[in-house]
Amino acid sequence: MILPREEVEQLVLAAIAAPSVLNTQPWRFVAHDDVIDVHAVPTRGLPGIDPSAREAYISCGAAVLNLRLAIVAAGRTPIVRLLPDAENRPHVARVRIGGPITPAADERELAEAIPRRHTSRQPFTDEPIPGHVLDALQGAANREGARLDVVPAWRRGIVVRAVQEADIAQRADPRIADDVDRWTLHRRESESGIPISALGPRPSRSDATVRDYAFGGPVEGRETAEFEQEALLAVLLTLVDDPLRWLRAGLALERVLLTATMHGVSAGLLTSPLEVSSLRTQLVDGVTSRGYPQALLRLGYGPEPVASPRRNVADVLEMD
Repeated sequence: MILPREEVEQLVLAAIAAPSVLNTQPWRFVAHDDVIDVHAVPTRGLPGIDPSAREAYISCGAAVLNLRLAIVAAGRTPIVRLLPDAENRPHVARVRIGGPITPAADERELAEAIPRRHTSRQPFTDEPIPGHVLDALQGAANREGARLDVVPAWRRGIVVRAVQEADIAQRADPRIADDVDRWTLHRRESESGIPISALGPRPSRSDATVRDYAFGGPVEGRETAEFEQEALLAVLLTLVDDPLRWLRAGLALERVLLTATMHGVSAGLLTSPLEVSSLRTQLVDGVTSRGYPQALLRLGYGPEPVASPRRNVADVLEMD
């Protein structure tokens, strides 16, 4: 069957609500017949922060998860093939839309959470996350072939030091500083990147466990706030470290984030230690388990996060 354009646009609208590294939105969609192909866009890459494109693949994987959920919510069967063309690595997924189904309640709830999910860069309260919610978050990661390990209190210092050391290293790297600047304080596109309104307040302490994209510098109109000292941290891991698992990590990450949204939990991403190769292994030490860290999450309860902009569907969708 040939999908009507309006239906395809609604599906892609859900896909592009996914998180992406520095909100670069490094994806493109090509729809034809009953297929939506998802492509990574190398020109939207970050040569300093993400030279291997690992985070770009994770971003695209998150978009694929949203696309899959939107198809299910529309009462259709998504048939997903990751990396369908070995000779064309930017072609990250082919999603075929199959026959009718009745959406399961949990899939429908996840799809409804897509427009409400936003990355938090705000301070959290001291309210603990209940055990059953943590179980749900870990189950979400497992369902997509990844693992979410909570950093135990007695190992938290290892991870916090990795975050702090990564921040120092990245401030001293002009390539990384240029990547961050181009997609935050001096954005070239109004519909992508992280605007000042979404940066969150400047941490009052240099040891706060939060990523400051302004690198501690003053920004007009930006407030200063004290961040929590004991935020719950969790590491998303895969057993293999290659583009296919990066995509799967993206699916798992987005399912975790949507599950958190359903439970009223805010989530922030602390990607800097994973962008400094010498520090990435410290995250494994922090959870006393084996695997390859793909994301570090800061979880808690706080004010509703500010939404970052999104590109227009017409700019990312091609109907073939």
